[in-house]
Amino acid sequence: MGGQVGSDVARVGRAMAARTGLRFTEIDRVVENGVGQSLAQLLRTRGPDALTEASLTALGRALGRRPCGIIILGSAALSTADMADLTPRARFVYLMRPRKVLFDRVCAQLSAIPGSLFQFQLATPTREEDLDPLLAAREGALRQSQTTVDAGDRHPNEIATAILGILDRIMEVEKI
Repeated sequence: MGGQVGSDVARVGRAMAARTGLRFTEIDRVVENGVGQSLAQLLRTRGPDALTEASLTALGRALGRRPCGIIILGSAALSTADMADLTPRARFVYLMRPRKVLFDRVCAQLSAIPGSLFQFQLATPTREEDLDPLLAAREGALRQSQTTVDAGDRHPNEIATAILGILDRIMEVEKI
């Protein structure tokens, strides 16, 4: 599952995992543990390519486990080629929210958590359009997801319930 910055995709994934008992993997946390530093430090010291490389490695490992469960893509901007390579191994869900919702959530996080990751990805946004470069870098890969969920401004628990309601369809599993 993936989404744009501010989409709350990790909270949705955690809620789904808690309700189903499926394994939950948040790629950002796996990367931080693997490199021994926060994503903000990694971006500052080694750049976005290092984040993408570490994320792809972690994602490949997570997809290799069975069952792989619910995996949250994380902060790296994957390319469309990366997604094309990964798609045969998983069913990807794109949690899509309107730009206004993303803007409001990013601004709230920046004010609540000074020095958060977003400040290293973009300057503090003052208008919705300021997010466009960051959103554009991720949109191509996210649009390759097999399922897109229009989350609007709904709470993560409500979205988790909706996704679980269509999980058989997402996974192309026939109910018996």
